[in-house]
Amino acid sequence: MRGENWKLDLLLAINEALEYADDRESFIENMEQEGYQVLWTDTRNHITFITPEGRRCRDSSLHDETFHKQNLEMLFLYRQAFGFSPATEEPEEGWLGELAEDAVRFGRYLEQAFDTPDLPPIPTWSESKQRSREALKKLAHGQKLTNEESYGYDFGW
Repeated sequence: MRGENWKLDLLLAINEALEYADDRESFIENMEQEGYQVLWTDTRNHITFITPEGRRCRDSSLHDETFHKQNLEMLFLYRQAFGFSPATEEPEEGWLGELAEDAVRFGRYLEQAFDTPDLPPIPTWSESKQRSREALKKLAHGQKLTNEESYGYDFGW
């Protein structure tokens, strides 16, 4: 709408390159065949795409979290683990859907396996103990105690 058709073209190119890519290298090759450069290094947090016209765009500026670096890395791991074949139709739950389900199942398993007994109740302070604690806090903050506050309290000194 604001004349940013180049970003839409970039998104379409990324989608098309992903249809035939099962790893990072093949994705970059597919993008280069379309005339785009891809700057993707392990030392940087983002992928930078350079259009054939020389415009630069980070993955985080594409308005779609699908194309963020960490999401694409997870996608390629999933595709390699489950034998992705190029140009196959995406599952209804998405390529990461099954992986996410497995992660949730694994989390539930860990919760059950290491189920800890209920924690003991939080100790409640008696009124005199609470007043002593408040007086100690005042002392710690450099405030002076009144005679009423200091009288009769055992601070353990």
